[in-house]
Amino acid sequence: HGLSPSWSFTGEAGASFQCELTHGGTTISGWAPCGSPQSYDLTGDPDGTYTFSVKATDQAGNTGPAATSDYTLDTTPPAAPTITSSPSSPGNSLRASWSFTGEAGASFQCELTSGGTTVWSWAPCSSPQSYDLTGEPDGNYSFSVKQTDLAGNTGPAATSTYTLDTTPPAAPTITS
Repeated sequence: HGLSPSWSFTGEAGASFQCELTHGGTTISGWAPCGSPQSYDLTGDPDGTYTFSVKATDQAGNTGPAATSDYTLDTTPPAAPTITSSPSSPGNSLRASWSFTGEAGASFQCELTSGGTTVWSWAPCSSPQSYDLTGEPDGNYSFSVKQTDLAGNTGPAATSTYTLDTTPPAAPTITS
């Protein structure tokens, strides 16, 4: 995820090092003298897998084979999660529950609001996420869930509304 990946390495005492960074068949930074740690600025470079290579040259002038390490740059936020079930609305249940799915390995955060008021702030959650509305007023509640992928990118929220109605109707009027 980070735009400035860094590699640390060690080698034979007294050796000098050369490093290279490639992306697919494209050289991002050609072989050049380097030291540990070696970092690169990938700002403006595309998402994908980058390969870092480092080789050592000993004091006698012999150059050894390169060691390599791959780094996946992922700056793309995930899509909004998919809400797979929500409470029947309107409803009189004080236990509102939503189920959702998202990208493999993602972590989720959920929030519940009513009007412009936050009932439960953004907090880590998992599916299904339930809220106890005991003591909360009747009205419209909005559930939101967003996901953060393994690279640390957070995507937009998916939302679902629930109307809580625990007020019984008035007594019927007998008209004749």
